[in-house]
This record gives sequence, structure tokens and C-alpha cells, in this order.
Amino acid sequence: MSTISVFPTSSIDGVRYSAVANNKCGEGASVGSAIDALTPQLDRESTTVVLIQNRMPDDFFTAAQQVRLESLMSQWRSCRDSGVAFSAFDQAELETLIEAEIEASAKRTASVADEMKR
Repeated sequence: MSTISVFPTSSIDGVRYSAVANNKCGEGASVGSAIDALTPQLDRESTTVVLIQNRMPDDFFTAAQQVRLESLMSQWRSCRDSGVAFSAFDQAELETLIEAEIEASAKRTASVADEMKR
């Protein structure tokens, strides 16, 4: 069974959405478009469950991590839009937080799957 976690992400144009499952990701302007972008990457033979993250801090991804991720993403976009290089140190921290968010999504999904078994 594939489980898709969907969560909002900030962008220069407002809120966008990321759909994540099995180390694959799709993005879009709506929950549906993010899922649509991800679906072709998934095994078509399996059942799929969709979870939509409420964007609240939890045991898997804390408020401090969310604030720092949003700050770094804002800095990255500003650098990108102005043609200025984003520092290697900040890029490494950003990538670490993105991985942590994806891992948190997987753990959150596993937690929900465990609850469904009960």
C-alpha cells in the first residue's frame, strides 16, 4: 500500500502543495494537482491512502524546525530571484531540514497506518 502525505509549502505566489510517497514527490498549486503530479511515479498495482498534513508542529517536525525551514526557503527564494548565490552553509541546512520534513512525513504516515491496524 502506498501512503501519500500532502502538505502546504510557501512560494512566492502563495501556498503550493507537496505530495510525498515512497521517496517520490509531486508539487502543485492545489492538493489535487500535487497528488496528480505524484501519481504517475507510484506503483499502479497498490492501494493508495492520502494524508493531508495540517501544518501544525508535532513530535515528528517541531515548530522550531518549521520556522527555520520557512526562513531558509524565503532566503533561498530571495537569492534566486535576485541572482545572488545562496551560501553553501545555508543550502546544507536547508537540505537537512527538507530531508527531516520528508522523514517526518514518513513517520507520521507510519503512525497513522499503525492506528488504522487497531
